[in-house]
Amino acid sequence: MDSRDHLPPALWKILLLAFVAVTAFQGSRGLYESTEGRYAECAREMLVTGRFLEPTLEFQPHWTKPPLTYWAIAAGMTLFGQNAWGARAYLVAAFCLTVLAVYRLAQYLWDRDTAPYAALVYATAPFPLIAANTINADTLLTLWETLAMLGFWTGVRKGDAWGFRFMWLCLGGAFFTKGPPGLIPLLSALPTYAFMKLKLRHPLPPFFSVSGILLFLGLGLSWYGYEIMVHEGLLQYWMRDEIVGRIATREFHRNEEWYKVLIEYVPVLLFGGIPWVVLAAGHFRSIRWPGARWLDAEYWKERTEWLFLFLSFTVPFLIFAVSRSRLPLYVLPLFVPIALALGRAIHQLVESGRVSVPRLHRFALAAVLVVMMGKVAMVHWPSHRNMEQLLLEIRDAAPGAERGRLYLVYDHPLYGLHFYLRESFVRVSSKFTRAQNPARLPVSELPARLGDDCAAGATPRILIPKGQQEGVRELLPLDLNRNGEGENRFVDENGDPRSSTGKVNDGAGAGAPKAAGGLDVLELKSPWVLVFPCGGHPSD
Repeated sequence: MDSRDHLPPALWKILLLAFVAVTAFQGSRGLYESTEGRYAECAREMLVTGRFLEPTLEFQPHWTKPPLTYWAIAAGMTLFGQNAWGARAYLVAAFCLTVLAVYRLAQYLWDRDTAPYAALVYATAPFPLIAANTINADTLLTLWETLAMLGFWTGVRKGDAWGFRFMWLCLGGAFFTKGPPGLIPLLSALPTYAFMKLKLRHPLPPFFSVSGILLFLGLGLSWYGYEIMVHEGLLQYWMRDEIVGRIATREFHRNEEWYKVLIEYVPVLLFGGIPWVVLAAGHFRSIRWPGARWLDAEYWKERTEWLFLFLSFTVPFLIFAVSRSRLPLYVLPLFVPIALALGRAIHQLVESGRVSVPRLHRFALAAVLVVMMGKVAMVHWPSHRNMEQLLLEIRDAAPGAERGRLYLVYDHPLYGLHFYLRESFVRVSSKFTRAQNPARLPVSELPARLGDDCAAGATPRILIPKGQQEGVRELLPLDLNRNGEGENRFVDENGDPRSSTGKVNDGAGAGAPKAAGGLDVLELKSPWVLVFPCGGHPSD
C-alpha cells in the first residue's frame, strides 16, 4: 500500500473544502417561510430602527430569542446587502469555525491522528451543510457548544483552569444564542469530569470557579437581566412560554405528537451523516467500539472519552424527544459527538488498512457534490414557502405596479415577503387594533389607506389566499369598487379574463375589453390572488 494511503488529510484542505461546500449557492435560494423569513426580518428591522438590544418583528417586540443571532445576520447584511446571501453569510463563518473546533476537540479527546478524520466527517456530512444553508440559531449554537467542550477537554488534559474558564465563557455564548438549551452540554461534561477525577492521578482544576461563573453571567445573562429590569412581565413570559411552553405544552404546535420523534429526528440522525455512517456500518465488526458494561463505573473510568460521547448524544436526544416542541434543526449539535465517534472509527479503519485515505477523499467529494446539487435543485424547485419565488410571481404578473404597496390581507404573516418588499409591504388583519405601525394595518383602515394610494397615483395591490377574494370587495368603498354593483373581473397570469370559477370566459382572450364594474382579480400559480382595487390591472 502506498504511504499516502495512511497520510490523513491536512487541516487546511479540510477547511478549504468546508468553505467551498458551505459558500456555494449560499444566496441563490430565496428565503423560506417562516423561520428564515422571521430571522431575516428581525435583523433587517434592527438595521432600520437602530435598536439592537430589543428585537422586533413587524416592528413589535419579539422576545422569543436573544439578539445574538440577529446581530450575526445583520452583520452579514451590512457587508453583503439586504438579500439572501447577506442574511446567510454568518452561517459560512459559523460552520467553518465549528469544523476547526471539532478538529481541535478531537485532538484533546483522542489524539492528533484522529482529529483530521473527525473534522472531515463534520465538514462533509450532509445535515450540517444543509443546516448551514438555512437561517437559524442552531448552527451558531452548535459552534458555541463545541467550543465549550473544547475548553472542557483542554482543562482536563492540561490541568489548566483557563480551559474551564473558556468553557464557561462559551456556555454563556450558547445561552445568549438560544437560552437554556445552551446549558445542555453540562449534562455530559459534569459526569465525565467526575470520572476523570477518579482516573487521573493529578488533581483537576475546579469545574465551578468564581471567575468562570462570572464570565458566564457576563456574556450569557447580562442582556436578560437588563431587559427584565426594563420590561415588566418579561421574566414571566420567558419562564411560562419559552421554557415551560416549549417543553411541556402544545402551545407552539411544533410536532408535539409522540411519534413525531420518529419522523423529525430519527431520519435526520440516520441519513444526515451519509456517507460516513454507511462506511462505518459496513466495517462495524472491524472497529474497536466500547463494550456494553453500561452500569460498571470501573469500566467507564477507563473509557471516559466514550462515556463523554455517549452522554453528549443520548442526554440531549432524550431531552428533545420528551419536549413537546420538535424541529429537525434541534438535533444539529448531536452531529459533533457523531463526527468525533466516526472520526475515531475511520482512523482505526485507515490504520488497519481496511480503508485508504484516497477513498475517503472520494467519499468526501461525493458528499459535497450531492449537497451542492441539492442546493441548485432547491433554487428552482417550486415551493409555496419560497418567498422569493412568490415575489417574482407578483412582479411578473403586475410589472406596472412597482410603485404601489402590497397589502397582505391574511391573519398569518409572510415574514420573508416583508423582508424583500420592506416598506412597500403592509399586513392587514382583523386581529390588529389601531396603532402607528408601518407594517401592520387594522382591516377597518384598509379602505382609507387604499384611497390615499390611489389619489397619489400609485397602483396598490392586495394579496389574498385563493377562495377569499370575494371578501375583499365588501371591504372597499364604492368609489374604489367602481360602481359597487359589477362582477369581479378575474384574469389569469397572462392577463386573460377568467370567470369567477377560474375558467377562461367564452370568447375572451388577451386584450378582451374590461368589465364595466368590479375588481380585477389576478390568479397566481401559487395559492394566492392579486386584487387591483383602484386602477385596473396595470397591463391594461
